[in-house]
Amino acid sequence: MQPGNLVTIKRGGIGIPAGTLGLLLSSTAMPMASTKIWMVSVVLPNLQGRQRPPYRYLEGDLELVS
Repeated sequence: MQPGNLVTIKRGGIGIPAGTLGLLLSSTAMPMASTKIWMVSVVLPNLQGRQRPPYRYLEGDLELVS
């Protein structure tokens, strides 16, 4: 995965259902672990043009679309 990729969020959360699309912005490596934390800008149809801050997700909770 790299910044700019389109992903599907596999783990739902408060206000963000599973299966939501998102755009990868940046990543941070977790110390003492072999995974990354990704900043994801989510695509929600009910926002009606309003901007939301990016959300943080573990790499295992994201699936690359194509």
